[in-house]
Amino acid sequence: MIYRHRGFFTEELAPVDFEILDTAGQEDKTEEKMRWADAFIIMYSIADRCSFDEVMRLKFLCSRATSKRSHEPAILIVGNKRDLEYDRIVEYDEGEELARSLGCAFLEVSVRESYDEVYGAFEKLMSEYRVRKRTGSSTMTQKFSLRKKNSVSKMDLDNCPPRPRERSTSFVTPMGLLNRKFEHSLMDNLSDHEGGE
Repeated sequence: MIYRHRGFFTEELAPVDFEILDTAGQEDKTEEKMRWADAFIIMYSIADRCSFDEVMRLKFLCSRATSKRSHEPAILIVGNKRDLEYDRIVEYDEGEELARSLGCAFLEVSVRESYDEVYGAFEKLMSEYRVRKRTGSSTMTQKFSLRKKNSVSKMDLDNCPPRPRERSTSFVTPMGLLNRKFEHSLMDNLSDHEGGE
């Protein structure tokens, strides 16, 4: 099922239209559905160890489905049902550590109790998407690569294949998959705005 939502975020110059593709319980052709996505939210329940154990497999599927792109997709791992603290099976530190080891952003929310937390998850995903699109790596990767000297040489940069002209941009998330589309002119205007400051 596809849901549509228009978001207004402080860092954007115009509203952002999302198409959210929910793939929960739809194992057939999941990878095909993921190919058009530029970002993913992988959601698990903090009260369900099995859903947490699926995160690594889903991250692999996201990476494999988008492997021919010039940059990794933005991926946000979200622990849901924070309101069920008394039923917690997966500790916060476990989720955070898994996300870090997979090079993903991480957040815990209660979809049931807080619209603001859900909104914050989309905002965090958009921020991660912008960083990956601009630099080709995640904010998580950048934090850890600061410790390395000259991890990417100029020669490596020269050998990178050119990036194709952008089509509309989309986000997809398994278990709450989202798709974001906006026009080329918005990105051009945003780039011009950022470059002019």
